[in-house]
Amino acid sequence: MPVTVEKLADLPVVIAVLEGQVNVPVIQEMYRRSAELCEGIEGPIFRITDVREVTTSFAEMLGVIREASKGTPGSTTDPRFHPVFVGNNQWVRLVRDAMSQPQFGGINMPLFTSREDAMLYIIDQLGSDRNTANG
Repeated sequence: MPVTVEKLADLPVVIAVLEGQVNVPVIQEMYRRSAELCEGIEGPIFRITDVREVTTSFAEMLGVIREASKGTPGSTTDPRFHPVFVGNNQWVRLVRDAMSQPQFGGINMPLFTSREDAMLYIIDQLGSDRNTANG
């Protein structure tokens, strides 16, 4: 299966791992599962999307970018979700750069080379959110 999606038990964090050929139906499944796993969660939800093992065509990636910008539940532009990418290939940079454009949502997507670094970033962000709420 080209995508696995799981929610961490103790944090508002979803980890999605994409492998091989990724196209719009695969991305739609990731969004559907993300929304399903996070149903009822209040506040921000972070999704780590690990794309280190993705191999796909340029045309398919353009379709993925268009799908990501639709704002459907669980998508990259769903306001509840804060996307964080893990990868170091050309596709992750293409998606990140495109999604930062206003026509695709104007989303800032931090990029890391490991899931561990992505989790450290998220834990820091969650701590900042709690400090802001309490202070």
